[in-house]
Amino acid sequence: MERKVLLYCFCICLGLTCITAVNYNENIEELKTIHDLKKKTTFGQKFPQHGLQTLYWIANNIEIDQNNNMRPRNFNPLQGDYGFHWYGNRISDGVTRRALPYISYWNSAYYSLGSLGVTNANQLPDYVNQDYYNAEGPMRNMDRVVIRMSNNQDTIEEVYITQHYEDINRGSGYDPDHTYRVLPSLLREIQDISNGACIYGNSQSGDGVCEILDDEQNISDLQRAYPNIPGLARFMIRAGYNPNRVNTYSQSLSCRTEYTHRRRARSLDTLPKCQEHNNIKLEVKSTSNGYARITWSGIPENILKMKMNIGLYQEETELEVFPLHGRPYGTIDTSSALNPGLQIKLKRFSWTDVGFFYDTDHYTSVWSGPVFDEANRVLPTTIRGYDASLQLYNKGGYACARLYIRKSFTDWTNVFKSSWVGLYTSTLDDNRKYEYYIWCVNFEKKSNPDYTRDYDIYEYEFSLSIVPGVQARFLINNDYNSERARTEPWDGVVNPQSNTNDELGRK
Repeated sequence: MERKVLLYCFCICLGLTCITAVNYNENIEELKTIHDLKKKTTFGQKFPQHGLQTLYWIANNIEIDQNNNMRPRNFNPLQGDYGFHWYGNRISDGVTRRALPYISYWNSAYYSLGSLGVTNANQLPDYVNQDYYNAEGPMRNMDRVVIRMSNNQDTIEEVYITQHYEDINRGSGYDPDHTYRVLPSLLREIQDISNGACIYGNSQSGDGVCEILDDEQNISDLQRAYPNIPGLARFMIRAGYNPNRVNTYSQSLSCRTEYTHRRRARSLDTLPKCQEHNNIKLEVKSTSNGYARITWSGIPENILKMKMNIGLYQEETELEVFPLHGRPYGTIDTSSALNPGLQIKLKRFSWTDVGFFYDTDHYTSVWSGPVFDEANRVLPTTIRGYDASLQLYNKGGYACARLYIRKSFTDWTNVFKSSWVGLYTSTLDDNRKYEYYIWCVNFEKKSNPDYTRDYDIYEYEFSLSIVPGVQARFLINNDYNSERARTEPWDGVVNPQSNTNDELGRK
């Protein structure tokens, strides 16, 4: 009996030693300030990386209380909002090193943000993903922000920054040598900058207040790339971002700026003065019958003087293309069905030694708009009182509804046995005036990828065209006063009948 007890104790100690060894080899450096972020890392500091923009976004969408407790603000990483997806933290180099500390998934889970090619990543704002759309190479999608979520309280326990290996031959895991823990104090600094606070240095940061002349010109230059995002340019420069991004785009537009490198072989005097491309707005909208509408605005004068086309694309496939004819803004209704993945691109004719090319194989891309998101960048709407959400989305020009049901909500089919989802053409319509309805138990279950491992997804495709003003509502039973959720109206149009500028509301 005594020998059995000793053997049992030995096994327990051996197991604890193995766990301790794994944790011991996963020491992660902590970042307390923006100064730490700049001096200890290279995270997101080179064009076209997007790590600093992503960290800025997450910092401004987290609530931090006086005890440093953190919670998501108006997003749910567990259901895949903004492209969050579950990260398994597998051993990446075949030995013992994980990118992040080992955790028990009974209590917590990691969720990664920043993979700009995954589902729902198009919900992120343009300042995060515009370089991904307008640059090439693996660096445009290398950076990640990872949060550790509590399974029981839906609180954020820790925040990390990391990246994929620069050497793609080392695999698709995250690089442990470029992984850091971000403390709440750093996130608060970013929040302070966003709120207009001038003094964000402190005794620990080592670089004082914002009146540092060496940085102010770089901040001013980069601010022109992010003109309407409070504090973003200041944060990026203070975190070590290389401001040559602005010069990179001026070269792509064949124009000069006051901060263009003078070492260029071509004389600056022969180049047109560059107006800001950052006011260019290219969007895919929907027509009154579920087709794609091209909209554009803010095209600079120097671009308008070029031979320009504007086109609708599905990935790299050109669907329809139209001459711009010098118009700085406008709309064009296409004959292509509205579908996820559509994108508008602005292109100019290429120049060679023999002159302009006029065939579609010799265009140079000037600017690409965001990829059209199936839900039009609108997050799912929480069904009040339940661990479930409702989302309106589009497929092939038709309205569709999606239910997110948390897996812990095991008796949902019994609770929702009399529940239904109705489609409405205006937010002003009474609940009785639905165009179509479907019982929740008749929704079809879809596959459950990693980014929604905590939720089951159920979908239904209606035969109503996805047009401005369409809205989905969830009612818990046959009582028309039992509404528990309603989505935002499609394209933000409350009442299509009141729109007199086009035919969106006409039947």
